Amino acid sequence: MSNEVDDSDQTNLISHLRTIIILAARKSTTSDIDIAAVDKIVETTLDFIKNILEQMAHENNSSSSSFSSFDLLNTIRLNSHLIPNRKLFFSLMETMNHL
Repeated sequence: MSNEVDDSDQTNLISHLRTIIILAARKSTTSDIDIAAVDKIVETTLDFIKNILEQMAHENNSSSSSFSSFDLLNTIRLNSHLIPNRKLFFSLMETMNHL
């Protein structure tokens, strides 16, 4: 069941990112939107987020890091509207509280 929730949350996040990118593209151009490019942007964004979280996990809050788990936690709190799913929001908050 937990794995199904994780898959659903990831699907919701991917869908949300795609929607934001497509809406931004429609505002900036009248030409057709390249869906393959949208998917690549989503993939790159997810990889970026994963890399940040992995870096934070491996650095153990070292002083050389340009950000800390506390910084990320506060960013999530202040920008909760950016998290498309409440379950995902609370899951992120709980995870960050345990770092």
